[in-house]
Amino acid sequence: MNSRFVSTEEFSSKLNPSSHVSVSSLLGAKRRGLIATRDIHPGELLAVDNAIMFQVLQGTHSVKLSKKVRDQHSLREIDSILEGVAPFYSNTELIAATTRSTVTESDEEDAYSPPIGGDSFQWSRRALLADSALCQNSFSVRLSNSSLFESPQCRALFCFILYANHSCNPNAEANQVDGSLTSFDDELIYTLTAKRNITMGEEVTISYLPTSWPRSKRQGNLSATYDFDCDCEKCKEEEEEEEEEEDDKSNEKVDKEDTFILADESAEELRWKQHQNIG
Repeated sequence: MNSRFVSTEEFSSKLNPSSHVSVSSLLGAKRRGLIATRDIHPGELLAVDNAIMFQVLQGTHSVKLSKKVRDQHSLREIDSILEGVAPFYSNTELIAATTRSTVTESDEEDAYSPPIGGDSFQWSRRALLADSALCQNSFSVRLSNSSLFESPQCRALFCFILYANHSCNPNAEANQVDGSLTSFDDELIYTLTAKRNITMGEEVTISYLPTSWPRSKRQGNLSATYDFDCDCEKCKEEEEEEEEEEDDKSNEKVDKEDTFILADESAEELRWKQHQNIG
């Protein structure tokens, strides 16, 4: 087992080699994303990704590493991955977690699970890292009926597809491969597939939510869940359309008010003429 400290990109490439897309640095708030390394056609398979971490969202919220990761990589390597994708907690909180006298850092399989019945002050650094990474980078998982899971509420962390940034008009989609997940030793696989033509050098994007939602609902969900405001082309176009509709409504209101004023003025003028004739 290689215990040297690896970067997130190195780890992603080792587990999920792809000749179609690569993890690249991006300008602006996104920082990193998936970029097409050649022209891609609709329906092409871009990547096959194995989950490195699972969490059952019930009871203890236990976090488990996949068997493939447990067999091939050290916890220190996993730590380096989580540090690269865990923006939720500050370094101060992470440092504090590692120095708390009441918390013993575990090197066992459950190292990334939160303490049963404990508050955040009793969480280990690894539990904080896993929680942060899963909060903003996980995918929902469909589970088969099994005595292992009481509820089909589970999320998983993937080391390659997680770099696919959001767009409300995505050019790719991520889907779970059908299969029976009956234990944490089963492989959980997601695929990344092109939805339309993607040109070489173009960013590969997916949608984090239903694209049929109205813009206000999409923006609210993305802000609350992922802490960013979407500025994709679809959102910009819909925002412009909404502004035009508001302008049209405003102009229509002004026109109606002007009509009422003219009508009032005409009535006043008629009464004045009638008064003059009487005089």
